[in-house]
Amino acid sequence: MAVKLRFLLGSARRESNTEALARAAALALPDTSEQQWLRLPELPLPPFEDLRHTVGVYPQPMGHEKTLFEATLWADNLVFASINL
Repeated sequence: MAVKLRFLLGSARRESNTEALARAAALALPDTSEQQWLRLPELPLPPFEDLRHTVGVYPQPMGHEKTLFEATLWADNLVFASINL
C-alpha cells in the first residue's frame, strides 16, 4: 500500500531554498509513495477564534479551511517545510 504524504510549504517564495530542500528530500522516498504539495501562502486563513466556551460548535470548514482539512484527511503523513527566522 502506498504511503500518502502531504507537503505543506511555508515559504513566501515559489522555488525557494526551503522548497528545494523539501523536494530533494522527497526524492529519497519510495517510488510507491504518493505526494501532494500545497503552498500555505496561497491559502490564507482568517485568525483562529476559539469557540469552545461560547457556542461550542465550529462551523463546517469552507474555502481554504476546507482545502486544508481535506488535504489533512487524505494524507498518512504531513510534512511541513518552512523557514524559521
